[in-house]
Amino acid sequence: MNDRQKMVISILGRSIDKKEAVGLEIECFSRKRREEMRLLLKNENMSSIIVSDDGSIHPSYGMSYEFQTPAIPYDKLFSECQKMNKFLQYCDVNTTCGLHIHVNISPYLWKGNLLYGDNYSFLKRLFIGFKWIEPYIFEMIPESRHVPFCRQIGGTLDEFICRVNNLTTGNLEGITSGKGTWVNIHPLNWMFPNIEIRLHEGTVNPRRIYFWSKCMNKIIKAFYNENDDVLFRMVHNIVPQDYLKTILTPFEMKYGINMKESRKWEKNENYMK
Repeated sequence: MNDRQKMVISILGRSIDKKEAVGLEIECFSRKRREEMRLLLKNENMSSIIVSDDGSIHPSYGMSYEFQTPAIPYDKLFSECQKMNKFLQYCDVNTTCGLHIHVNISPYLWKGNLLYGDNYSFLKRLFIGFKWIEPYIFEMIPESRHVPFCRQIGGTLDEFICRVNNLTTGNLEGITSGKGTWVNIHPLNWMFPNIEIRLHEGTVNPRRIYFWSKCMNKIIKAFYNENDDVLFRMVHNIVPQDYLKTILTPFEMKYGINMKESRKWEKNENYMK
Protein backbone atom coordinates (compact mmCIF):
# COMPACT_ATOMS: atom_id res chain seq x y z
CA MET A 1 0.00 0.00 0.00
CA ASN A 2 1.50 3.34 -1.00
CA ASP A 3 1.39 6.62 0.94
CA ARG A 4 -1.44 8.02 -1.18
CA GLN A 5 -3.64 4.98 -0.50
CA LYS A 6 -2.91 5.27 3.21
CA MET A 7 -4.03 8.90 3.15
CA VAL A 8 -7.24 8.01 1.32
CA ILE A 9 -7.99 5.12 3.66
CA SER A 10 -7.36 7.33 6.69
CA ILE A 11 -10.57 9.15 5.89
CA LEU A 12 -12.43 5.96 6.84
CA GLY A 13 -11.25 5.92 10.45
CA ARG A 14 -14.00 5.14 12.95
CA SER A 15 -13.57 8.46 14.73
CA ILE A 16 -14.15 10.23 11.40
CA ASP A 17 -16.75 7.97 9.79
CA LYS A 18 -19.83 10.18 10.11
CA LYS A 19 -18.11 13.52 10.59
CA GLU A 20 -17.69 16.13 7.90
CA ALA A 21 -13.97 15.90 7.19
CA VAL A 22 -11.33 16.46 4.54
CA GLY A 23 -7.91 15.03 3.74
CA LEU A 24 -5.39 17.34 2.07
CA GLU A 25 -2.63 16.80 -0.50
CA ILE A 26 -0.43 19.90 -0.61
CA GLU A 27 2.09 19.97 -3.47
CA CYS A 28 5.02 22.37 -3.06
CA PHE A 29 8.80 22.61 -2.80
CA SER A 30 11.30 23.73 -0.19
CA ARG A 31 15.00 24.18 0.47
CA LYS A 32 14.61 21.99 3.54
CA ARG A 33 15.72 18.40 3.13
CA ARG A 34 13.32 15.54 3.84
CA GLU A 35 14.99 14.69 7.15
CA GLU A 36 14.70 18.31 8.29
CA MET A 37 11.05 18.51 7.26
CA ARG A 38 10.11 15.28 9.03
CA LEU A 39 11.91 16.44 12.18
CA LEU A 40 10.06 19.75 12.04
CA LEU A 41 6.72 17.95 11.77
CA LYS A 42 7.65 15.66 14.65
CA ASN A 43 8.67 18.58 16.88
CA GLU A 44 5.37 20.33 16.12
CA ASN A 45 3.34 17.17 16.90
CA MET A 46 2.32 16.73 13.26
CA SER A 47 3.94 13.36 12.58
CA SER A 48 0.64 12.03 11.21
CA ILE A 49 1.23 14.13 8.07
CA ILE A 50 2.90 11.99 5.41
CA VAL A 51 5.88 13.57 3.67
CA SER A 52 5.98 12.29 0.11
CA ASP A 53 6.97 13.32 -3.42
CA ASP A 54 5.18 13.67 -6.74
CA GLY A 55 6.84 13.35 -10.12
CA SER A 56 4.57 16.02 -11.60
CA ILE A 57 6.14 18.72 -9.40
CA HIS A 58 9.10 20.59 -10.88
CA PRO A 59 10.64 22.60 -8.03
CA SER A 60 11.93 26.07 -8.82
CA TYR A 61 14.55 25.35 -6.15
CA GLY A 62 15.25 22.78 -3.47
CA MET A 63 13.17 19.60 -3.22
CA SER A 64 9.60 18.82 -4.26
CA TYR A 65 7.10 17.76 -1.60
CA GLU A 66 3.60 16.39 -1.30
CA PHE A 67 2.21 16.66 2.22
CA GLN A 68 -0.68 14.25 2.83
CA THR A 69 -2.75 14.88 5.93
CA PRO A 70 -5.02 12.43 7.71
CA ALA A 71 -8.72 13.22 7.63
CA ILE A 72 -9.39 16.51 9.43
CA PRO A 73 -12.91 17.19 10.81
CA TYR A 74 -14.21 20.52 9.56
CA ASP A 75 -14.76 21.79 13.09
CA LYS A 76 -10.98 21.52 13.55
CA LEU A 77 -9.89 22.53 10.06
CA PHE A 78 -9.45 26.23 10.84
CA SER A 79 -7.02 25.58 13.71
CA GLU A 80 -5.24 22.76 11.85
CA CYS A 81 -4.63 25.00 8.83
CA GLN A 82 -3.15 27.65 11.09
CA LYS A 83 -0.95 25.01 12.70
CA MET A 84 0.30 23.81 9.31
CA ASN A 85 1.81 27.23 8.69
CA LYS A 86 4.64 26.13 11.02
CA PHE A 87 6.07 24.07 8.17
CA LEU A 88 4.36 25.61 5.11
CA GLN A 89 6.16 28.90 5.80
CA TYR A 90 9.32 27.18 4.56
CA CYS A 91 7.68 26.12 1.28
CA ASP A 92 6.68 27.71 -2.00
CA VAL A 93 4.76 26.75 -5.14
CA ASN A 94 4.85 27.21 -8.90
CA THR A 95 2.49 26.34 -11.75
CA THR A 96 3.32 22.61 -11.56
CA CYS A 97 1.94 22.38 -8.01
CA GLY A 98 -1.66 21.80 -6.98
CA LEU A 99 -3.90 21.41 -3.93
CA HIS A 100 -5.99 18.24 -3.92
CA ILE A 101 -8.66 17.63 -1.29
CA HIS A 102 -10.45 14.40 -0.38
CA VAL A 103 -13.91 15.27 0.95
CA ASN A 104 -15.44 12.66 3.23
CA ILE A 105 -19.02 11.93 2.05
CA SER A 106 -19.79 9.36 4.76
CA PRO A 107 -22.14 11.76 6.61
CA TYR A 108 -24.42 11.77 3.55
CA LEU A 109 -24.59 8.00 3.06
CA TRP A 110 -26.92 5.34 4.38
CA LYS A 111 -25.63 2.03 5.66
CA GLY A 112 -25.08 -0.53 2.97
CA ASN A 113 -23.38 -0.64 -0.39
CA LEU A 114 -22.04 2.67 -1.63
CA LEU A 115 -23.33 2.13 -5.17
CA TYR A 116 -26.93 1.08 -4.46
CA GLY A 117 -30.21 2.58 -3.31
CA ASP A 118 -30.34 6.08 -1.85
CA ASN A 119 -26.54 6.26 -1.80
CA TYR A 120 -26.43 5.72 -5.55
CA SER A 121 -29.12 8.37 -6.13
CA PHE A 122 -27.12 10.88 -4.11
CA LEU A 123 -23.93 10.16 -6.04
CA LYS A 124 -25.67 10.63 -9.38
CA ARG A 125 -27.18 13.89 -8.10
CA LEU A 126 -23.74 15.00 -6.91
CA PHE A 127 -22.11 14.35 -10.28
CA ILE A 128 -24.82 16.25 -12.15
CA GLY A 129 -24.38 19.13 -9.71
CA PHE A 130 -20.64 19.23 -10.29
CA LYS A 131 -21.12 19.22 -14.05
CA TRP A 132 -23.67 22.05 -13.73
CA ILE A 133 -21.38 24.39 -11.73
CA GLU A 134 -18.28 23.42 -13.69
CA PRO A 135 -18.32 26.26 -16.29
CA TYR A 136 -18.68 28.88 -13.56
CA ILE A 137 -15.90 27.37 -11.43
CA PHE A 138 -13.56 27.15 -14.43
CA GLU A 139 -14.03 30.86 -15.15
CA MET A 140 -12.29 31.60 -11.84
CA ILE A 141 -9.20 29.42 -12.13
CA PRO A 142 -5.81 30.54 -13.47
CA GLU A 143 -4.52 29.35 -16.82
CA SER A 144 -2.06 27.04 -15.07
CA ARG A 145 -4.94 24.76 -14.00
CA HIS A 146 -6.18 24.18 -17.55
CA VAL A 147 -4.06 21.05 -17.73
CA PRO A 148 -4.65 17.40 -18.78
CA PHE A 149 -4.98 16.14 -15.20
CA CYS A 150 -7.57 18.81 -14.31
CA ARG A 151 -9.89 18.56 -17.30
CA GLN A 152 -13.56 19.40 -17.35
CA ILE A 153 -16.02 16.50 -17.31
CA GLY A 154 -16.70 15.52 -20.93
CA GLY A 155 -19.80 16.44 -22.93
CA THR A 156 -22.55 19.01 -22.53
CA LEU A 157 -24.70 19.17 -19.41
CA ASP A 158 -27.64 17.43 -21.14
CA GLU A 159 -25.36 14.73 -22.53
CA PHE A 160 -23.88 14.17 -19.10
CA ILE A 161 -27.30 13.99 -17.41
CA CYS A 162 -28.35 11.40 -19.97
CA ARG A 163 -25.17 9.43 -19.36
CA VAL A 164 -25.65 9.46 -15.59
CA ASN A 165 -29.34 8.58 -15.73
CA ASN A 166 -28.58 5.62 -17.99
CA LEU A 167 -26.16 4.10 -15.52
CA THR A 168 -27.16 0.80 -13.99
CA THR A 169 -27.06 0.32 -10.22
CA GLY A 170 -23.60 -0.45 -8.90
CA ASN A 171 -21.78 1.06 -11.87
CA LEU A 172 -19.91 4.36 -12.17
CA GLU A 173 -18.13 3.67 -15.43
CA GLY A 174 -18.17 6.56 -17.88
CA ILE A 175 -19.24 9.26 -15.42
CA THR A 176 -15.94 11.07 -15.75
CA SER A 177 -12.93 10.61 -17.99
CA GLY A 178 -10.84 8.87 -15.37
CA LYS A 179 -8.50 10.57 -12.95
CA GLY A 180 -7.73 13.33 -15.43
CA THR A 181 -10.89 15.30 -14.57
CA TRP A 182 -11.04 17.88 -11.80
CA VAL A 183 -13.40 15.63 -9.82
CA ASN A 184 -11.81 12.22 -9.24
CA ILE A 185 -14.31 9.50 -8.32
CA HIS A 186 -11.90 6.55 -8.34
CA PRO A 187 -12.02 6.18 -4.53
CA LEU A 188 -15.74 5.40 -4.89
CA ASN A 189 -14.94 2.49 -7.20
CA TRP A 190 -12.75 1.15 -4.40
CA MET A 191 -15.68 1.61 -1.97
CA PHE A 192 -13.92 4.48 -0.18
CA PRO A 193 -16.53 7.20 0.55
CA ASN A 194 -14.62 10.27 -0.53
CA ILE A 195 -14.46 12.55 -3.55
CA GLU A 196 -11.11 13.98 -4.64
CA ILE A 197 -11.25 17.53 -5.99
CA ARG A 198 -8.06 18.36 -7.88
CA LEU A 199 -8.77 21.81 -9.27
CA HIS A 200 -7.08 24.29 -6.92
CA GLU A 201 -3.73 25.74 -7.92
CA GLY A 202 -0.73 25.13 -5.70
CA THR A 203 -0.78 27.14 -2.49
CA VAL A 204 0.95 27.02 0.88
CA ASN A 205 -1.33 29.69 2.29
CA PRO A 206 -3.37 28.13 5.12
CA ARG A 207 -6.19 30.62 4.57
CA ARG A 208 -6.74 29.61 0.96
CA ILE A 209 -6.55 25.90 1.87
CA TYR A 210 -9.15 26.37 4.58
CA PHE A 211 -11.68 28.39 2.58
CA TRP A 212 -11.48 26.24 -0.57
CA SER A 213 -11.98 23.05 1.47
CA LYS A 214 -14.85 24.58 3.41
CA CYS A 215 -16.61 25.78 0.24
CA MET A 216 -16.32 22.41 -1.52
CA ASN A 217 -17.87 20.65 1.47
CA LYS A 218 -20.71 23.16 1.57
CA ILE A 219 -21.43 22.53 -2.11
CA ILE A 220 -21.46 18.75 -1.68
CA LYS A 221 -23.74 19.06 1.34
CA ALA A 222 -26.13 21.29 -0.60
CA PHE A 223 -26.44 18.75 -3.43
CA TYR A 224 -27.14 16.07 -0.82
CA ASN A 225 -30.04 18.12 0.56
CA GLU A 226 -31.70 18.60 -2.84
CA ASN A 227 -34.00 15.96 -4.26
CA ASP A 228 -33.65 14.66 -7.80
CA ASP A 229 -36.60 16.58 -9.28
CA VAL A 230 -35.61 19.90 -7.72
CA LEU A 231 -32.02 19.57 -8.90
CA PHE A 232 -33.14 18.70 -12.43
CA ARG A 233 -35.30 21.83 -12.58
CA MET A 234 -32.52 23.99 -11.14
CA VAL A 235 -29.83 22.96 -13.60
CA HIS A 236 -32.09 23.96 -16.49
CA ASN A 237 -33.56 27.15 -15.02
CA ILE A 238 -30.99 28.73 -12.70
CA VAL A 239 -27.45 29.90 -13.42
CA PRO A 240 -24.91 28.20 -11.13
CA GLN A 241 -23.65 31.40 -9.50
CA ASP A 242 -27.15 32.32 -8.32
CA TYR A 243 -27.49 28.92 -6.66
CA LEU A 244 -24.03 29.09 -5.08
CA LYS A 245 -24.92 32.48 -3.59
CA THR A 246 -27.62 30.71 -1.55
CA ILE A 247 -25.14 28.33 0.10
CA LEU A 248 -21.92 30.37 0.29
CA THR A 249 -21.32 33.69 2.01
CA PRO A 250 -20.38 36.74 -0.12
CA PHE A 251 -16.83 36.39 1.18
CA GLU A 252 -16.70 32.71 0.19
CA MET A 253 -18.09 33.53 -3.24
CA LYS A 254 -15.39 36.14 -3.83
CA TYR A 255 -12.37 34.64 -2.11
CA GLY A 256 -13.21 31.01 -1.30
CA ILE A 257 -13.93 29.63 -4.77
CA ASN A 258 -12.47 32.41 -6.91
CA MET A 259 -8.75 31.64 -7.18
CA LYS A 260 -7.97 34.77 -9.15
CA GLU A 261 -9.38 36.97 -6.38
CA SER A 262 -7.99 34.94 -3.48
CA ARG A 263 -4.51 35.36 -4.96
CA LYS A 264 -4.86 39.13 -4.55
CA TRP A 265 -6.29 38.92 -1.04
CA GLU A 266 -4.25 36.13 0.52
CA LYS A 267 -1.70 38.40 2.19
CA ASN A 268 -4.36 40.55 3.85
CA GLU A 269 -4.37 40.01 7.61
CA ASN A 270 -8.19 40.04 7.67
CA TYR A 271 -8.45 37.12 5.21
CA MET A 272 -8.95 34.58 7.99
CA LYS A 273 -11.84 36.49 9.60
